[in-house]
Amino acid sequence: AIVQGQASSRPGRYSTDFKSATSSGSKWYFTVTSGSLSDGVRISISNLEKIPFETEMHLIDLDQQEHRNIRTTSEYLYVPTKGRLVRHFLLVAGPSSFVSEAINRATQPAIVSLSQNVPNPFNPTTLISFDLPATAPVTLTIYNILGQEVRRLLDEVRAPGRHTVSWQGVNDSGRTVTSGLYIYQLRTEAALLTRKMLLLR
Repeated sequence: AIVQGQASSRPGRYSTDFKSATSSGSKWYFTVTSGSLSDGVRISISNLEKIPFETEMHLIDLDQQEHRNIRTTSEYLYVPTKGRLVRHFLLVAGPSSFVSEAINRATQPAIVSLSQNVPNPFNPTTLISFDLPATAPVTLTIYNILGQEVRRLLDEVRAPGRHTVSWQGVNDSGRTVTSGLYIYQLRTEAALLTRKMLLLR
């Protein structure tokens, strides 16, 4: 397989010496460094016709904990973010059981974490993501700046992995809330995490 990367109009071949996958499965780690935040990056994998059809192939973005089936989507696009000009990837090839295990290990979070909502500021909808290393009861709650509960988005058991929940800027009664600063809090048995977000109508 050949892995190529392109930032804006400047293509670059990052590696052409990937060894053939063994019958039991193989993994290849590589990194991509972007020139600036404005450069979109496209990773393409070609010459797949040389790999046995029964061999599964997935590209895993280790930083974003996302993966793509290379058999169906041979390109991966992303835009670098501040402080993240270097991205780490894992290419996995082999039997279905080997690839599935590699994906589960690579994408399972090590700790409970709460990401900054996207977009922020927002109007009227925003997405809140969090990571769980193990199955756990979870509550995700929105508060106003006075500490009063506005909306409880989650109160249930969730499996390990990354989860994303949307908030449409309404309270528990379904009424639209006013512009302002809001706090969202993730509570599990192992952690209590809080972040701020800004609603601008």
